[in-house]
Amino acid sequence: MGLSMVGIALMSELLVASVEAVTAVLGLTPFFVGIIIVPIIGNVAEHLVSVQAAMVSLDGESNWLEGAMLLAVYGILGLAFFFLPLKL
Repeated sequence: MGLSMVGIALMSELLVASVEAVTAVLGLTPFFVGIIIVPIIGNVAEHLVSVQAAMVSLDGESNWLEGAMLLAVYGILGLAFFFLPLKL
């Protein structure tokens, strides 16, 4: 367990160093990268599983409009965090 903890700490340091480099090169704020980019990339496996589970549980109670509204809300939040100034 201690070895796992050390491994996680090292991976966290590598992630933080790479986020700092990406924000400097692309001109993104660290807040935007931490709220939008890292969760999308970090949860790819969970996203795939949720889509597969949704395809086996089609019950006719949901429609494309609900999914489109959820994507629109995520997009609006992404834009808000993208244009958020560094200092409030």
